[in-house]
Amino acid sequence: MRRSFGVLTVLLAFSLALAACDDGTAPGGEGTLSLLLTDAPGADIEEAWVEITGIYLQGTFVAGERVWLLEESTGLIDLAQLSGITMDLVKDVAVPPGVYAQLNIVIGDAVLVAGGNVYTKPGSSHPDGRPSDGLLECPSCTETGIKVNLPGGAVTLESESKILVLDFDVSQSYGLDAGLSGAWVMDPLINGSDFQTTGTIQGTVSLGQDVTLPACGGGATALSDFLPMAILDEIQRSGDVADDGSYRIAFVEPGDYSLSFESQVSFDNGDVLSFDATHPASVSVTSGGVAEADYTLVDASCTPSGS
Repeated sequence: MRRSFGVLTVLLAFSLALAACDDGTAPGGEGTLSLLLTDAPGADIEEAWVEITGIYLQGTFVAGERVWLLEESTGLIDLAQLSGITMDLVKDVAVPPGVYAQLNIVIGDAVLVAGGNVYTKPGSSHPDGRPSDGLLECPSCTETGIKVNLPGGAVTLESESKILVLDFDVSQSYGLDAGLSGAWVMDPLINGSDFQTTGTIQGTVSLGQDVTLPACGGGATALSDFLPMAILDEIQRSGDVADDGSYRIAFVEPGDYSLSFESQVSFDNGDVLSFDATHPASVSVTSGGVAEADYTLVDASCTPSGS
């Protein structure tokens, strides 16, 4: 598993709906804000259910006052089903003009399925009634909510309509408890980006000469166990690798991103899969553009549990 201490709307259809609007001005001098939810999946995570019970902005409108965008439960949402598509989370909510430095999401219930086992946050249950096999801890799931990493550190709303894409990065949000208790820990990483200005990073992951993937975690490993990453200041994005080695990191805010990768993958049985790879040091993402970056694995090894 990745860390040891992550009504559906096709984007094209949403883009066409935006293009059909006469302009982006909201009535009455207030701006409107819509939020779309997507996911960068974790290769070994089968289901990642979360309930969102509230979303609010906080900023310069009135000191200390929250502007609520959502004050009711969404029900359980399976983030693992949102790779490459989005769902409407909040649509056209009127927001007073101002600069908002915080966008917070309040998490209620949470359920994780990994390795065939079900892990639940206390008080939560799987939507299909599957029994819980273990604990899902979420120390940051407090009443104040999870802080979203906003593009440029804040969102400014005047009289226009704005759309933000929220990437709930499953691959970086879940990990096994470092204390080897058998529990999983949920530490949500959520990045926000402007829908109308985002770009894409994509490429391939391939094996170098004489490099083979070892068995690890009680079974065969694959290129999909590798996790490419792109980093810009506090923004950390990751991409899911397909069986053919292709990967894609979508909805990326424009900028110069340092490239990296997850060097180790920990499995439930204690085995650790380690990678070394060559790749470009950085890529530049432009609005609406596609940046290409390929990874070559130069080493892959497995350290058995207890070694």
